[in-house]
Amino acid sequence: MSEEKTAVPLQEFMGTVPRLGEIPEVYFNGFRMGLSNSDIKVILLRDNQAAVNLNMSFTTAKTLLVLLEDIMTKLEQVTNHKIMTTMEVNEGLQKLPAGKSSE
Repeated sequence: MSEEKTAVPLQEFMGTVPRLGEIPEVYFNGFRMGLSNSDIKVILLRDNQAAVNLNMSFTTAKTLLVLLEDIMTKLEQVTNHKIMTTMEVNEGLQKLPAGKSSE
């Protein structure tokens, strides 16, 4: 399987991906990960509920890591804005006074 190491606009990217048929579009806002002696499993979560199970080889997982890091770095560079991780957001939320909401 070949992966490209360049980010392209989404519409351009989708036009170049061969399809086996209809592919579902899934939104997720969380995930859990686990591993065995041969694979990595990622459960994609939507509102803290399991939405999709992904199973991948170590090689595919490592390649995904490298390419996600590359595309996120490019996004942060062109926008001059650091994207926070959920861990960073959670740390900031801990500093909010209890019972207070934004106005």
